[in-house]
Amino acid sequence: MLSLTIGALSVHAAVIVKRESFEELLEILWWLLLYVAGSIVGLTGLISLVIMAWENNFIQISTFVVSGCAGIAIDVTLLSFKDDTEDVGRKIVVCLMFLGALTALWSDWVLAGLADNLIGVPSSDNAVLYFGYFAAKRLPFFSL
Repeated sequence: MLSLTIGALSVHAAVIVKRESFEELLEILWWLLLYVAGSIVGLTGLISLVIMAWENNFIQISTFVVSGCAGIAIDVTLLSFKDDTEDVGRKIVVCLMFLGALTALWSDWVLAGLADNLIGVPSSDNAVLYFGYFAAKRLPFFSL
């Protein structure tokens, strides 16, 4: 669902830009609400899986690596901007973007580790879901 949401957001933004109606550009932010809601639901389920499989070394290592990268990215972001009150909003947005990107990476990495399928080769029992996901990830191509 998150891949479909990002794909729809990309196509919607491209249509608005092509029509040159930039005042409508804020309409695409409604897609982000759906994305955030889906992210919260997905992370809730993922964290419960991580807690159940915490003895797995791969889960521990991937969690520590991504947490460390998130900490470094946030530190660099906070140190790179001026110390003005005007930059506080920009700092928050950039930090949230880093957290969102690293969370997406971590979730894919953890799920691949739990499935013992790090390269993502589909099996016959989940081929339909795999190719649906594959098609959803290519949806932003239609925004060209």
